[in-house]
Amino acid sequence: MKKFLLLLAIALALGLGWSYWKNKDAARASASSATAEVTRETIVETVEVAGEVKPEILVEVKPEISARVLKIYVEVSDRVTRGQLLVDLDNSELLTEKSAAETEIAIAELQLEKAGRDLQRQEKMLKGNIITDQEYRDAKTVRDVAEQGLRKTRQQLETIESRIEKSKIMAPLDGTVLALPIVENQVVVGAASVNSGTVLMSVANLSNLMITSHVNQVDVAKLTVGLPFEFRVDSLGPITMTGKVLTIAPMATIVNNIKGYVVNFKIENPNPRLRPGMTAQVTIPTNKAEQVAAVPIGAIFENRSGEKVVYLSKGRGKSAEKTVEVGLTNNAFAQIISGVDAGAKVLLTKPSPKS
Repeated sequence: MKKFLLLLAIALALGLGWSYWKNKDAARASASSATAEVTRETIVETVEVAGEVKPEILVEVKPEISARVLKIYVEVSDRVTRGQLLVDLDNSELLTEKSAAETEIAIAELQLEKAGRDLQRQEKMLKGNIITDQEYRDAKTVRDVAEQGLRKTRQQLETIESRIEKSKIMAPLDGTVLALPIVENQVVVGAASVNSGTVLMSVANLSNLMITSHVNQVDVAKLTVGLPFEFRVDSLGPITMTGKVLTIAPMATIVNNIKGYVVNFKIENPNPRLRPGMTAQVTIPTNKAEQVAAVPIGAIFENRSGEKVVYLSKGRGKSAEKTVEVGLTNNAFAQIISGVDAGAKVLLTKPSPKS
């Protein structure tokens, strides 16, 4: 009885072992049986980047004088035209200065008139040898000083009138008000330079939009000014818009510890719902190969020497490694320049060493 049980146990162990190895070989054969045919495809190589939609021209409107905001005539999202009145600044003090300057001009004109008469009288007296040359020159000096005084007061008036004119803030271009960070009765500071002064509002022409992106060193080398592109924004769903590469920065910059180049993309005929600040997914075709031998991208492997290879299917779980020269690639296919021909079958998974 014991001998019988021992033989039965041995038989069961042998049976299970045979079943395991049979199933393992079947699994290996099944894994190696996933194949694809080398076909003729048109492959478009692309560069894909993300960028931000921006106006081509964005103007920050600043005052040229310091004053209190008297009246704001626009709101955010309002469309404005060039020369339209946007803001009135308080110019009451300037009007007072103007009145005083006009009075000074009137006085200066009277002084010049009197100095002119005196000079004429002195000239006649000089001809009659009644006065000396020095007295005549003194009278002429008085007249010249009066002329300079009048000229100075007139220039002061022109300056005041210019500042009064600057108290009315006009739209610098046709566009849309994007931001309005001020309120009425707020005191604003005049811009003495580009980086100074209070920003009254931002105005941009939303008909001329672009996308700004930071492109890495590898991809930027594939781009040239004028290349067409297409893009989508998530908020507009499947809508696709197009344009061309506008500018490529000549010098690299570092953003988020990544060195790259700022590239601007000109948008042609933007959708009316497109807005500055939206994130765009940009696709730029950089190269194209038509009807070339190609395999699925997953069929390309590297051997121990670092060469690109495919594994030709020989049937019955057998395969052969073949070195290939790869050309253009995209998300689906890789161009095969040499190594295999159209019609051959290649494995989509790397075979085990025994196959």
